[in-house]
Amino acid sequence: MAIETSYLHMRMPPLFVTGILINISALLFSAISTIIFSYFLLSIFCFKTVKKVESLDLFYCHFFYDALFSFTTLLNMIIMLLSQTEAVQFFIDNRNFAFFIVYPVYLTGSMRAIIVLLVEVDRAVANRLALIDIFVIVVFDINPSFVMSFYPNFWEPMGPINSFFKTMGLTVEAFLIRRNLKRQNSKQISNSVVQVA
Repeated sequence: MAIETSYLHMRMPPLFVTGILINISALLFSAISTIIFSYFLLSIFCFKTVKKVESLDLFYCHFFYDALFSFTTLLNMIIMLLSQTEAVQFFIDNRNFAFFIVYPVYLTGSMRAIIVLLVEVDRAVANRLALIDIFVIVVFDINPSFVMSFYPNFWEPMGPINSFFKTMGLTVEAFLIRRNLKRQNSKQISNSVVQVA
């Protein structure tokens, strides 16, 4: 009895050029947002270049999960790109490897959603950071899913379009938060300077 092993040499169906470009873009957005959120955390907790505000502890936790989510999405995008090459054989031979990389994306995504909910509930007065969160969720999480539900066959050959929008949203959020924190930090520095006549 010979065991059929021809499936071991199969490749995933090739993506169109748009799918590969979207995958590479999502990979770049993941890398950028990972770097920026890691920079936030290092600036606040290690380098002390940004003053830590006690009332923003949940936001700092949110930054941590955003950095973690961006990093796991980066690994996921790398696996998706590699699965389009001859490296797919490694993933077929070691099926659990891809599972251990892809599963944390969904786990950190769920934890990130819970943290965002806690941040929004905790903030009695909406500040800029909460408004940035709401903007990113509506524009980059809800709207693309809503549009994709109406035209599912249109998006199919484009690759990981949902990951693309999520990572793009994280990158936009990181830039907006960086700008906001930089402005707040410069206000604190200018307020602490005493003019001597």
